[in-house]
Amino acid sequence: NTAARGIALHLAIRTCLTRSDLIAALPAATGLDEATLALVAERVNALKIWLSADGYTDLQCEIPVLGHTPEGAEIPGMIDLLAIGPRGCLLIDHKTGGAGLGLGPYWPQLSAYGGLVRDLFPSYELNGMAVLWVDHGRLDLVDMASADAHAHQGDLL
Repeated sequence: NTAARGIALHLAIRTCLTRSDLIAALPAATGLDEATLALVAERVNALKIWLSADGYTDLQCEIPVLGHTPEGAEIPGMIDLLAIGPRGCLLIDHKTGGAGLGLGPYWPQLSAYGGLVRDLFPSYELNGMAVLWVDHGRLDLVDMASADAHAHQGDLL
């Protein structure tokens, strides 16, 4: 089941990012095999190193959010990762499966979450947004300076 696998991978990522003391419990908690969990741990470690090098050491995972469009429609969601540093924050959404290239169909979601971060956490300047393609070991960053929000793509992990 694709949805169950995605949930399990999100739990593994969150655990590797914030509770390394619980990594040994992940096979039983997620049902994922050791090889998959080792790959997730390797990719999360690379992400942590990359974030830390830019000062993003406060990693907040799975933040529930609720916002509204100007028309009044609700925007419920879960921010997978808000990496916070002294100069602001990065919003990172984890995706499993898919092509692993660019933002795919996820730009509207990422853009909406970016707006929610600006509204709900005004003390943190939003410095960037990205999609972490878990299965592909790829982090695609949004070019925040670009008026039409083209993504800068790169194999960072």
